[in-house]
Amino acid sequence: MGIESPKFETQSKFKETSKEKLDKETIKDIESASIHYLQDKIDMILILKELKPASEVSLCSEEWREGEKEKEIDSQKLKDFEELLNKTGISHEPYEKKTTNTDFAFKENDYEFRKRQEATFLIAKDKESLNLLKEALKTNDEELMGRAYGYPESAIKAFCGKKETIEDAEELPEEIKRRGPSFLRFKLSKNNWQEEIKLCEKWAEAIKEASPKLYRKFYKKDLVMSFEKPQIEQAPEIDKEARIKDIEKQVDEIRDALGKPIDLGIKKAVIALNLWEFSTSQSCEGHSGESPKEEGESKTPWIDIEALEPKDWKENKEVQEKWREENLKKQVKMINFLDEFYKNREVPFDVKLQLDPRGIYGGFLLQSQGAETISVLLKEEQERRRELYRKEMNNFADFLKDKFLKNKK
Repeated sequence: MGIESPKFETQSKFKETSKEKLDKETIKDIESASIHYLQDKIDMILILKELKPASEVSLCSEEWREGEKEKEIDSQKLKDFEELLNKTGISHEPYEKKTTNTDFAFKENDYEFRKRQEATFLIAKDKESLNLLKEALKTNDEELMGRAYGYPESAIKAFCGKKETIEDAEELPEEIKRRGPSFLRFKLSKNNWQEEIKLCEKWAEAIKEASPKLYRKFYKKDLVMSFEKPQIEQAPEIDKEARIKDIEKQVDEIRDALGKPIDLGIKKAVIALNLWEFSTSQSCEGHSGESPKEEGESKTPWIDIEALEPKDWKENKEVQEKWREENLKKQVKMINFLDEFYKNREVPFDVKLQLDPRGIYGGFLLQSQGAETISVLLKEEQERRRELYRKEMNNFADFLKDKFLKNKK
């Protein structure tokens, strides 16, 4: 459904400013705006600096559970946001207002979703860029979308299968592989990734200069694509329910290269693991595609766990050893949790969760025993096993959350 443009009083809550102060005050207005996603605020600044052609921005209502009364987006928030858009002079128009599923609880073989209302606006540096984005969304043309978002042409062609992509981090230099290319929002092509990363670095520098506040928030959450580690901010001892909500919000903001959130089927486990300070870097709920490897996906659910990368690790063997030791301690911690989880629990052997160590610094995957052999099964059996593996991962998430709430520390 469309969004009606809210009418508002002539008097603005945003102060009129001189040309010299406009940029600084506009940045502050964007930082404090009721925009739901951090990435949307970043994109808005990049568009205003004419470093990005167009993007989408979302405002959201409070959440509600199934059976509860629906909650509308605050009309004042919509009014204030459109006023901000008018003040900046950015090209824009309402796109859609819809109800979306945001999170779920796994109960007796059913998913219980939370919902919210989400209003999306299209924003662009000019009318031509706005019209290009509208056409891309209308036709679902992936090449047009890439151009509308300002991605490099080589990366667009790689995503659309016209060029080779980098599917494995091992193909990248060690510095890029471990550190991750900042502000990456697209797939890297195999032959042009060096030039593509330069654009990401340009975006990063622009935000660092324009809004140090958003830049710091970005790197606290590490909202980047698959080669980086989405870092969940650790907080001091607080109310446990409040801590859970804080982690949920942080995980909700993590996006991959195409702006997609964490898979719903694995999100609950990612949240539960971060409650216990397991830093998760990548995850997948498992997919039924014919060629999951080519799509960068897996047939079964998994979560990649690794301690946060220390500073100056590359040339410092002592730091590397401490990093490895920290990861090995996390392996021991996970083994103890799994031992407790399976103490009085009987499930088929292939369904049981296990640790699969990877790399030389002690990182590991959490996945079911049968993850590596599922591909040789018949398609119908694969689907049945995949659902069992998802359910087991979510049961483990329930165990971790319950233990967290009961823990006295």
